[in-house]
Formats: sequence, C-alpha cells, structure tokens
Amino acid sequence: MFKKLFTIFIIFSSLFFSLNFCLAEDEPFENVEVEKLQAKASHLNPVDINSPQELIGRLIKAMLAPIGALSLLWVVVAGVMWMTAAGNPEKIKKASNILLWSGLGVMAILSSYLIVTAVFNFLT
Repeated sequence: MFKKLFTIFIIFSSLFFSLNFCLAEDEPFENVEVEKLQAKASHLNPVDINSPQELIGRLIKAMLAPIGALSLLWVVVAGVMWMTAAGNPEKIKKASNILLWSGLGVMAILSSYLIVTAVFNFLT
C-alpha cells in the first residue's frame, strides 16, 4: 500500500513540477506611457545612480576627500617634525620619509582614480 501511494505521489509531483507556468500578461505595454511609469518608480532610485560605473565613480570620489585630508595631515606632521628636529639626523630622516611616502600615496591614489575614470569613459 505504501509503495502505491509513494508511486502515485512521485508521478503527480513530477507532473506538477514539470509544468511551465507563465503568469505574464499576453499584451505588451503599448498603452502605458513611459513617463507615468518613470514617475511612479522614481522613489525606487533616490540617489539617481543608473549604472555600476557611476556607483564606483561616486564611491571613489567620496573616498578621495578623507584621503586628501589625511595626506595633508601627514604633510603637516612631517613638517612640524622636521622643524622641531633641531638638527637631529634621525628625526629629519623620519620626517623626510613621512613626506616621501605620503606624497607617493597621494600620487598612487590620484593615478588610480585617473585610470579608473579613463577605463569607465572608454567603456561607456
């Protein structure tokens, strides 16, 4: 008895899951105005980002401001360190290394921004 019920269950379930249900409408959106649809859907995209390239570009631009502030801070720290070194070659070397690496970091960040911008402009 169990084998028969199990066989019937398998047959009906395989028939049920093998059917392709299509719940879409048959008629295209010929009568719907695009402006009305855009007005209804405008709240779905509050930041007005329409592509992944635009999202990445905005994220990079948002990160450039704090990075620029940090690099300026390191330049000021290195300048103060150099001025207060009083001729100590170790402190002068440390301050010059801070200046060197903060400058190289800013150049690397700006060049990466330029490369990403160029690639995205090429792709679009």
